Amino acid sequence: MADEIKKMPDEVSADKMGLTQAEEDWRNLPDPRPPVSRWVFFFAGMVIIIACALSGIWYYQTSIVPEKIFARAENYLLDGDYTGAYRLFEEVYETRPKRKDVIFNLGLCLEKMGRFEAAANRYAEHLKKLPDDGKALIQLGNLNFQQLGKKDEGYALLKRGAAELGTAEAWENVVQAAKSFKPEELAEALEKQLKLAKKTDEILAVSKRLAGIGAYKEALGGYEKALDKTENSEEAQNGVKTMREKLGLPDSKEHTVIPGKALGLVKIGENKQKVKETMGGKSPDKKLFVLLPEETEALGKELEVWDYNTEQPDRFRIIFIKGKASELETSSAVYKTEDGLSIDNCCTDEQCKNQQNETGKSVLTFSDQIKGVSFYVLVNRKGIPSKTVRKLRVYKGEKSVLDDIPELSLTDRRKK
Repeated sequence: MADEIKKMPDEVSADKMGLTQAEEDWRNLPDPRPPVSRWVFFFAGMVIIIACALSGIWYYQTSIVPEKIFARAENYLLDGDYTGAYRLFEEVYETRPKRKDVIFNLGLCLEKMGRFEAAANRYAEHLKKLPDDGKALIQLGNLNFQQLGKKDEGYALLKRGAAELGTAEAWENVVQAAKSFKPEELAEALEKQLKLAKKTDEILAVSKRLAGIGAYKEALGGYEKALDKTENSEEAQNGVKTMREKLGLPDSKEHTVIPGKALGLVKIGENKQKVKETMGGKSPDKKLFVLLPEETEALGKELEVWDYNTEQPDRFRIIFIKGKASELETSSAVYKTEDGLSIDNCCTDEQCKNQQNETGKSVLTFSDQIKGVSFYVLVNRKGIPSKTVRKLRVYKGEKSVLDDIPELSLTDRRKK
C-alpha cells in the first residue's frame, strides 16, 4: 500500500551501537583543573573551627557572663547590699548597656543608698528607652514627690505609671499622694483602684476608705461588688445597707418602690395566693370589701382590700380588683424609690404650699415627678401640710383609679 506506515525497528544492529570517534577522542582529553592540595582543606577546616571557638567565647563573655553577674547583683539587692549590687549592675551595664532593666536597677540602688538626684537621672535615662514603663514611672514619681520636692511632676508621673500598669497596687501610690496633695482627686483615684481590685478583702478595704471620705455612691458600688463575689459576707451586706441609708436609698429589695410595678416584694398583677406567699404566708390583719360606684363598672362591682400592720406606722395595704393586686399602699417612710423618694421627702413645705394653692384640697397629691406612684399629704385646718399623715400608692398607668373613692381614705400613721 502506498500509504503504509513505517515503524521503528524493534532492535538496533550492532554496527549502529557505541560512540563515534569524535566522542572517543573527547573522552580521552586530560583534566584541565590542577589537583588541590589536601593542606588547603586542612587549613580551611582549622579556620572554621577557630572562628566557631572565638564566636562561642565572645557569646559567653558578652551574654552568659553578664547574665550571671546580673543574677548575683539581684541577690545582693534583695539582701540589702546596695553598694555591692550597684557595682555588679554597673559591670553589666559596661558589657551589655542595652540589657533590660540594668539602668533601672542602677537607679534603684542609688535611691536605696540615698543618692536621690543620681537615682532620678538613672530612672530618666531608663524612661528615654522605655517611656511607657509603668514601674519606672511609679519609681521616679515617688522619688520626685517624696524626696526631691517636685510634687507636681511626681504626681503626674504616678498617675501615668498607674494607668500603664493598670493594677490596684499601682493606684495605691496615687491614692497616698492625693491624700495630701490633691484631696479633690482622692475619690477618683480610689474609684479606679476599686475597679481593679480583685480579692474580696481588697474590695472591702477600698470601699471602706471611700465611705470614710463621704463618697457613698462609689462605696456602695464597692460593697455591691464584694457582695457579688461573696454573698455571705456580713461586712459587705452591712456596707450596702449603710451606704444606701446614707444616700437616702431603700435599704433592700423588700423596701424598694418600683413605680407602676411593685411595692417591696409585692407586685401589681399577682393573684391572692401569690401575694399571701410573698407576705410569708401571713393573712392580713383585716379585709375590707368596698362596693364600687356605678361609674366604675369597668373595675367590677367591688374591690377587696388586704390590710397589714394596721396598728403600726408601716401600714401596708393591697387593693385587689377582679382578684388581682391592682394598687399597693403604705404609710412607711422605709419604702423608697431607687432615686430615694419617700413619703418623708416627697415635697418641701414650699412645694406643698404651691400645690395646695393650685388644688384647694385638704389632701395634696404629688405624682408629676414619676408615673406609677403618687404621694399623699394631709393638710390641717390651718393649711399646713402634715409631717406624719402621709402615704404613697403604687399603681399601673398615669393615675390611680382609686383617688375618687372616699372609702379608701388616707392612711393615718398616727393611729395607735
